Amino acid sequence: MEVHETIPWRLRTRKSAENRWDYNLPVSRVSQASLNQASATFEVNKQIYDNNNAMIETNEATIKKLDNEILASDDAIHTYHLAQEKNAITMANGNMEAQATVAEKEWKQALKVIHEHRGEIGDYYLEGPHTTEFKALFGWPMVVAGGAAIYWYLQRNPLPRAPFSSLYRRRPISIAFRNA
Repeated sequence: MEVHETIPWRLRTRKSAENRWDYNLPVSRVSQASLNQASATFEVNKQIYDNNNAMIETNEATIKKLDNEILASDDAIHTYHLAQEKNAITMANGNMEAQATVAEKEWKQALKVIHEHRGEIGDYYLEGPHTTEFKALFGWPMVVAGGAAIYWYLQRNPLPRAPFSSLYRRRPISIAFRNA
């Protein structure tokens, strides 16, 4: 399968002449419905995972404050209430950690489906101009920077003139135009 002939970055090969009118798009083993479902699953579970981990960190800081208050308290009833509050937060953290673990497994599984599809489709475009993030980010800027460096070098160091003596240089009229 080849890309349309008007795309200038594609080099000609014998195979491109054979498949000149083949406009079939690449097909992945992953169906569009399962790809959409995997994308939705990834987004939902990644959000749950991130939110739960952020909440667990907040709760850990609260637990440390409660520990300090418990140690500083002299009132038994106040210490009991602080311990109950700490216990409730610890139980919530346990539930959130379990939920985050399940969500992490789910979004990693969905990401495998997305990467499988991307890998199979990416093989089709492997000869394109920007096949990786590195090439897309540094490809054309490097070409432009290289051209600018060559231009700058040639402006600073012009190419030397031909060292041989030509008929033009030996003629008297050439002296008038040599340094013009």
